[in-house]
Amino acid sequence: MQWGSFFLSLGPGKLYDVNDNKSLDMDGVTSIVISGVSDDMTIQSGGDKTMADLTGQCRTAGTPVHLETGMNGGTLSIQVKYPMGSNSSNTQLAVTIPADYQGNLSLSTVSGSTHCEGMPFTLKQVSLNSVSGDIVFSTASCTSLKAGSISGGITLSGIAGTASVNTVSGGIHLDYAQAAATTVTTVSGDVHRDAAGQRIIQCGFRLGIRRLPFHAPEHERQRLSQLPKHKRGRAPHQGQHNVRGPSHRRQISRLLPR
Repeated sequence: MQWGSFFLSLGPGKLYDVNDNKSLDMDGVTSIVISGVSDDMTIQSGGDKTMADLTGQCRTAGTPVHLETGMNGGTLSIQVKYPMGSNSSNTQLAVTIPADYQGNLSLSTVSGSTHCEGMPFTLKQVSLNSVSGDIVFSTASCTSLKAGSISGGITLSGIAGTASVNTVSGGIHLDYAQAAATTVTTVSGDVHRDAAGQRIIQCGFRLGIRRLPFHAPEHERQRLSQLPKHKRGRAPHQGQHNVRGPSHRRQISRLLPR
């Protein structure tokens, strides 16, 4: 028995099996907003409608945990609703979005994890937020991406557009499909940066008044060399790519142009 199920069985109120499903038309949808609390969230692709499935268990003296959906001015919202009297839950939210969707996407949780991996989406603006839940987002192409968490880890792969990532203590792992303007802010989280499968060159990454090595694809060499000297910065210090942050606020800014 999992710990979540164990504690659910001991709590007050009635134990409910949760199985709430929604089928949502995509006509006129330009933004999708999905929010949960402690629910683990998975985003998938397929079909011609958006499908939302909430499953698991909850213990409550009131109404069980359920899905609420709505459409407002082109924004499709999907929310896991915890009515008054809900005591505990162990639920998972799976959302399937048509692969040809090309709008905005916003995902947010409190303590639940968020996974969107291997999706063929071509999106515009992407927003990913949690308090303590881990965030994993990969493959989906987007114009701009913002991800934030307090203590949850953030893993972003296949980055090709402008990205902004911030945590307090959560670790950050970035993997680029191509060079892109990036801002990373953290207090004490580790920062890992990769460029797997490509020959790479060193270019500057700003960290306070120091510079740390950062990897960029080789095809950016010509663009970087054409920058004015005052924008190139000094040669980066050599060191490990895993940067352990000090206790004070720090910001890292990509020196490559957009």
